[in-house]
Amino acid sequence: MRLQNTNTYNSFINQYSFKSCIKYRQTPEKLSKKTLQLINKVQEYNVYLKEQEGINPIYFVACYMPKALEGIQKGISVFKGLNMTEISFVLAHINEIGVLRGCFNNCAHCYAEGSYPKRETTDYISRMSWKDYKDLTDGIKEINDRLGCITRYTPIPIMLFHDSDCSQVYIKDGRGKIHSWTELAKMMYDATKADVIFSTAGWYKNDKAAQQRMEQYVKEMSEADNLDYLYHFAISANPYHTMHHKAVQLMKEGKYDKAKFIIQQDAERMANVLFTVTPMLKTGKFKFITRAMSNDSKNSEGFSANDLKAIWRHYFKELRKLYENDFRTNQKIIKKREDINLYIDKYRKELYRKGINTEPVVAERLSKIYDKEDSAVAFTKENLFNSPLKAIKSPYCYGIISPNGEFDMTTYFDSYKTPIKLNFENKNKRTAPISPNLNSEPITKEMINDLDSYIDTAYFKTNGEQDIN
Repeated sequence: MRLQNTNTYNSFINQYSFKSCIKYRQTPEKLSKKTLQLINKVQEYNVYLKEQEGINPIYFVACYMPKALEGIQKGISVFKGLNMTEISFVLAHINEIGVLRGCFNNCAHCYAEGSYPKRETTDYISRMSWKDYKDLTDGIKEINDRLGCITRYTPIPIMLFHDSDCSQVYIKDGRGKIHSWTELAKMMYDATKADVIFSTAGWYKNDKAAQQRMEQYVKEMSEADNLDYLYHFAISANPYHTMHHKAVQLMKEGKYDKAKFIIQQDAERMANVLFTVTPMLKTGKFKFITRAMSNDSKNSEGFSANDLKAIWRHYFKELRKLYENDFRTNQKIIKKREDINLYIDKYRKELYRKGINTEPVVAERLSKIYDKEDSAVAFTKENLFNSPLKAIKSPYCYGIISPNGEFDMTTYFDSYKTPIKLNFENKNKRTAPISPNLNSEPITKEMINDLDSYIDTAYFKTNGEQDIN
């Protein structure tokens, strides 16, 4: 996911008048005249930046404004130990909240290299605690209240996952109460005013807890009067799910009966997913994320765009059986027979509405399938920054918060550690490493706190103006 239109970015920022935003509600100090003049300059500078290709206004706002407002964060527990530049850097880049680290689907194309969640121990955590999640959203809201404006300046949606599936995203609090994805998404939207993405590659038929959970999520979303918090509800449509991947391997080994059995199990699994989420078709928020290897790629057998089409014909065949049975029995989804073709046609049209993306991120797991000379491999290599400084200056570098409060960055092609850590109750525990292609050189505190040195300040030197530095 990349922000392609910087004009959209600038127009989003300029919706807010920083001059009228400053409403210190719980801060003992008043802003100085110099600070107010500086904020007025920020407004003017954003207009100037509209004409500057490749310059991201976020770095100016995240640098000069927080330094002028240092101290406003005092008393907000989750940000304890961080200065305003570091806090603003987190809020400006926040994109993925790793509520759960790990995934049961293990799709080969997963850019984050999601693997099965590890069992939690006294020094290892896989799922964010309720206290830490609530402290995070409450802390963001408090910063917003003190400033009187939204501190997350980017319109990019938020995801409540890094390397997991939304069907597994929930938090259980200390009293045993389950806080659902929909509740968590609404809390994050309320704090950041950023839409939240729901994305799933499905769940297993025998996972009764996941089935019950997803029925609840679909009911909550499809019957809601207001879905402003939901960016989209997406099904990942690809030939890379661990079940299909295993079946392709078995076919290559000549174990056809085992492969056919797994293929059928996978088709029944996905048909159940499509049956369950059918009510989402009426919301206007449903979409497919469709990926496969190009038909002319080497080693593409079983994973090509044509293979994907065959896979989904099988899925729709099994879905029709579920619809037919539902119409004859419970009529939970299908009230009229004509609804069967109506829903399948809607799914089919949405599946191919934007074509099939044949250039996914080729991280380590997927590289075992692709030929080294394939265009998708070259596409991935071309987009590697291989430099924390280049990454941090790019508008395409996004933040990840893990269950232990670690804040790291990814470009979706390579990833970087940062020294920033939120004041979570589980901050001293370990969690899963981030992917893909974790760079050996981290982003440093100096890089974050010196972001102003990367900004073109020529504007402030015109017409007799002094450099604000």
